[in-house]
Amino acid sequence: MLPLRISLREFADPASLRLETTAQARRAVAAVNNDPRRWVELDFSGIAGASPEFTEELFRLADAADFDIWLVPVHYDIPATTLVIALKDRLQRQRDREWDRACKRCCSEESGRP
Repeated sequence: MLPLRISLREFADPASLRLETTAQARRAVAAVNNDPRRWVELDFSGIAGASPEFTEELFRLADAADFDIWLVPVHYDIPATTLVIALKDRLQRQRDREWDRACKRCCSEESGRP
């Protein structure tokens, strides 16, 4: 199954092409939550920037909804650097968590063997 790709431009202010408001973040997360795929590409094509308010709300809602949704930035540029860095940090935490889970499963399976 191909990943879901969401164009963040759909949620940006039409005049400024910026992601500024918590309402924009809520609409973006709602689009993610309406799809069963766990790998979601956030397409930054044409985005002129993202405010701290948008960024904080996006992560608050995404984490509250389901931490296992992998939000992957694609086609990003300098204006959205803060949001992209935050997305990459979130991905690293998820990779680390998955690694820990796999190690624990492996160790528990090994300890159960004679």
